[in-house]
Amino acid sequence: MDDLEVASPISVSVLATEPLREAGIREVLRRSAGVTLRSFVPGEPHEVIVADLGRLVDDSLRPLKRSHERYGSVTVAIVDKTTEVDLRAAAGGGVVGVMHSLDTGRNGLLSAVLRASGKIGRPGAARLDQLAEQMRRLRDSHADVRAVPELSDREAEVLRRIAGGLDTNLVAQSMQLSERTVKYTLWCIMRRFSLHNRVHAVAFAIRAGVI
Repeated sequence: MDDLEVASPISVSVLATEPLREAGIREVLRRSAGVTLRSFVPGEPHEVIVADLGRLVDDSLRPLKRSHERYGSVTVAIVDKTTEVDLRAAAGGGVVGVMHSLDTGRNGLLSAVLRASGKIGRPGAARLDQLAEQMRRLRDSHADVRAVPELSDREAEVLRRIAGGLDTNLVAQSMQLSERTVKYTLWCIMRRFSLHNRVHAVAFAIRAGVI
């Protein structure tokens, strides 16, 4: 699939439950000309928010709701589970798109951001129905997804060194990689297997037999 192009500048704020997940989202979008990336800061104005929340429930949506009510921001929400979703709260919080963490490759995520940017300031009366249809499609497409432990040599080695107690900076030095590369490698593993953080990733690696 050809890379998508951004016709006009878009400011994208990134909110994630775990620093590695935020780093991964930034790595996916940072090469997109026309996209300006920033971190989500409560109380500041935002246009389009990419929120990697794992679950889409009332507690996690509160900062998004405040931003939407005050500034009219819209959100693309990334979820790991299609069962833990409060669609009414999501619609009220300015969520205009929902995608599974497995679908957040560059074109998938950028496409969702572009769609969301066209909805800034528009009435959201039909938003709940649209989100319900998106969730139906997500549940259908990911109903049979299984975590198959297929890791590249680099991915396995990064997990081994993380499990050995090294932080991402030390892993990068020991493998002669940039820290950005190590963080992106970890994020790719977490995205592909719906892992929540590096502790979860290490536990997965143990079960997969790579460490």
